[in-house]
Formats: sequence, structure tokens, C-alpha cells
Amino acid sequence: MDDKKTAKMRSAIILIAMAALLGCGGGGSKSAPADPGAEVLPASFAFGTVTPSGTPAPLVVKINSVGTTNLVVSDIVLSDETNFSLDLNGGPTPCGSRTPTLGAGGTCTFEVHFHPGTEAAFTANVRISNNHQTRTVELNGTAEPVTELTVRINQVIAECATNDWTAYVSVTDQAGYAYSGLTQGDFSIAMDGPIPIDIDNFSGPPTTPLAISVVAVMDYSGSVRAQTEIVSDMEEGLIDYINQMGPDDQAEIIKFADEVEVVLGFSSNEDQLEDAIRTPFVGGDETSLYDAVYQAVEDLAALGTTRKAILVLTDGIDNDSAATNLAGVISYANGAGIPVFPIALGNSINRDDLSSLADETGGQLYEAPTSDNIRNTYWQLASVLFQNQYVLEFNDLPTDGTDDNLTVTVDDESFTEASPPRAITLCGP
Repeated sequence: MDDKKTAKMRSAIILIAMAALLGCGGGGSKSAPADPGAEVLPASFAFGTVTPSGTPAPLVVKINSVGTTNLVVSDIVLSDETNFSLDLNGGPTPCGSRTPTLGAGGTCTFEVHFHPGTEAAFTANVRISNNHQTRTVELNGTAEPVTELTVRINQVIAECATNDWTAYVSVTDQAGYAYSGLTQGDFSIAMDGPIPIDIDNFSGPPTTPLAISVVAVMDYSGSVRAQTEIVSDMEEGLIDYINQMGPDDQAEIIKFADEVEVVLGFSSNEDQLEDAIRTPFVGGDETSLYDAVYQAVEDLAALGTTRKAILVLTDGIDNDSAATNLAGVISYANGAGIPVFPIALGNSINRDDLSSLADETGGQLYEAPTSDNIRNTYWQLASVLFQNQYVLEFNDLPTDGTDDNLTVTVDDESFTEASPPRAITLCGP
């Protein structure tokens, strides 16, 4: 056989082999992989600092089936079962066991709880295995004692007919958890001067405060919508918060980007609120943060003298408000006596402005480094607003109609901490 015939035969064999490997058909497009695989979210999570004051929200882990056939999980293993634990029935679509089977494109969830037994830094991991691969979720968290307190006068309500006053006060530790166990003797109130004020009645955790009306303000600017996990985590975290409302509590849902929309007015119906939270929203790509907060203040101010609060989650800086600015919205909230609790997501935030919005209205700034931390932030806020406010009642203030400032100080065996002054308008003659 000559060299030319040999070369042709070799070329034909190569072409046949390539056809066998690639398959027939002229489209050339790639299909989804036939072999099942798993995508696990998140790949890592930091529970942050945990104190004896509170329990962190559990982490929800998602297993997504990738491929065109069933995904059979062979095991879900937690490396440290002393300081962490698994709840295989946790999350919105529970896995239900350590060996779930997911159809193509299916998802299941489980929760990881952090409950440290000693004060230390902890690391652990969860390994999710199938026949083809093992995915790992890296975990860490730190347990430490309470080392500092933050005191806030969230809201002050006056009954001018009798000159009776009520202050709703939150006390949180350095990790943002509500600090309970204080007694009336641990609190003092003063006006400018300082003029001491007697506390006539006191109640504290676990006493349940009066019903509260809350506006949840949700950022759907382009930077948020571009990442579906952020949207999902924001919505699921707020739903967790709503599910902890009392029977007489109510909430309103406002969403914003360029536009500001009241998606649902005040409601106590958790199903309606959940539907509103999950309703898709596209209102542009910019961030009209202060216009949205202004709308929330306006809606709450029309309700009368019930307990009130605004929760606002944002990942960025206001760049599109037309009706107001930071100073204007702070003034409006203070005039209505409504605290604002900003939840700042990520690193591209205006921390100074959000801190001012919180501090000057009686709220508190919370920060969520990643969207996976949002759930814990709403968890902490639910604890503060639904279960763990201190209620201080006092009377016989001057009745000259002037503006003044109140300060509440906590002084117990371990801590002495005063709140920022809270502006009030005294009752007129």
C-alpha cells in the first residue's frame, strides 16, 4: 500500500472516531449535561459575633440540581455537631433527609444553626455529596460576652390632655441583639439641663409592647435586581420578619428604584403581605431612597399615635430622589416621631448618611455584609420591635410648647450608657 493510500485511510479513521465521539446531527449546539450535578449556595457564611443576648437566625442552604437527570444526594454531613446543627426540614423547600433526590432543575433547602457552647471562634463545614462530586459550605462564627450597649429612644408619645408621656426604648449589645433583664432602677430620664424626670411606670422584656405599625421599604434598583440571590434573600428575610408579627401588628410594603410604589397598604394579613413582598418590581435602575422613606413617613403619620417604625433595606447611595434629601427626610421623620432603621447591604453604602438617618430619628443602623446576612438582620429587628422594647412612662413635664431633648441612661452593675438626645415638643398650656 503506498503512502498516499495509507494517509487517506488514517484520515478516514480519525473522522469516524470524531463522529462517534461528537454524535450526528448538524446543529452543533450544546445541550445541558446529562450527568447530574449540584450547585450549593452559599459556598461560605459568617455568622458574625454572637452574644448571650440573642440567638442568630439560621443559615438557609440551597441545593440546586444541575443537569438533565435526577440528582441523588448521598449524604449531608456537618463537621461540628456541638456548636452547629442541621435542620433538614428548614427553609422554603425542605430537603427532608440527608439523602434527598432532586429532579432536573429542582431545589431543596436545609438550615444550619449556630449555638456556641463557649466563648471562642469557631469554624466548621457542611459537605453535600453525590456520586459525581462533593460540595462544601464553609462556616465560621464567634461567641463573646456582652461588652457594650447601645441605648435608643425609639419613639416618644405624649397625651397632652393629661401631660402623660411614654418612651419606647431599645437596648442592644455590640452584636445588634436585644439586651433584656434590665429593671426600672437601671434607667433614668433627663431633659436638657439636665432636669431629672421620675419614671412612674415601667415594663420591660418579656412584656409585649402595644401593637406596632411598620413600613418595610425595599430597594429594587438595578444593582439589586442584577443579582437574583440578593432579591431572594431580601424578600425571604422580610417574610421571616412578617411571620413574627403579633395579631394586632400591621405592615405596609414600599418598593423603590427610580420610582416609588406602595405595593400594599397597611395589612395584618401575613398571606397578603407575603404576596406583596414577592411581587416582581421594575421601577428603573437608580436609587430614590429618600423619596421612598418620605413616602413611608407620610403614610405612618396618618395613622395616629400607635407605635411606628420604618425598616429600609438598601445596597447603595441615593442618586435619584426629587422630592427631598437627607436633611428633609430626617426633619419630616422627627416631626412625626417615627424612627428609621436602615439595613445597609454590602460595601457600596453611604454609612455616614445612613447612620445620621438612624441616629437622628431614634432608629439604629444595621449592616449586612452579604445578602445571606439579611435574614439575621430582620431577625434582630423583630426581636427588638416585637418582644424586647422597654416602656418608660412619666408625666408633669413643663407645658410651655417649646422644643426640648430627652435622654435615657442605662446604669447597672456592668454598663453605663446614655442614648443620643431625642427631640420632643412639649405640650402647650
